[in-house]
Amino acid sequence: MDYAIKNNKGVYLKLNSSGSPITCSEKDKGLFEYSKAKNILDHIPKTMKKMHFKVEAIPDVKPKTDKKIKNISKEDYIPSDNITRWIERFGTCDDILSEAKSREDELLEKLKNSDNELLDILHIIEIERPKDLYNGWIIYKKIKQNRKERRNIKDELLIIENVLKKFSDVSCLHRDRVQKAIDGLFGRKYSFRIIDIPNDDESIATDSDKKAG
Repeated sequence: MDYAIKNNKGVYLKLNSSGSPITCSEKDKGLFEYSKAKNILDHIPKTMKKMHFKVEAIPDVKPKTDKKIKNISKEDYIPSDNITRWIERFGTCDDILSEAKSREDELLEKLKNSDNELLDILHIIEIERPKDLYNGWIIYKKIKQNRKERRNIKDELLIIENVLKKFSDVSCLHRDRVQKAIDGLFGRKYSFRIIDIPNDDESIATDSDKKAG
């Protein structure tokens, strides 16, 4: 039996080409052995942990066999440049959002370090002997610099998170996803809906029958 990793909002996980977990739709979900799925879940980034993913069993279901349908297809289709250009355009958007996500993780770590640095300074004030005017000014400068850097971190986080929260699933922008969509344009078939259209041989045979009659 296969297992998938999903949350209660219908968001799934799969592994990208470098083996890192990324969010995706149900259609593109990754399927794993239980131990593999559990290992991935145990080591996902902190930001993904907030999305409350869990391992879910995927039951084996045999596909239904549809009745044979008469169809026609175009074999020599070539997508135009107007279509293929979107691979790189959407891919560039994916690059930017991925960079923003990486920067968000980095800023969260910097924010944590900034808060810890302030705690260190406050404990110096609390525990050590009173400072003279000059050393008191040095501590004041350290606190001011800490607060300035922390404000810059929080402001950048505000801008990044304002965008990222609107793109919880950006897997549709991945170059391979866009390429897959374009690949789906090849070999498309049209299935007749109401009547069977005779092929050339059948038409000739019908005309011959009429003449013979």
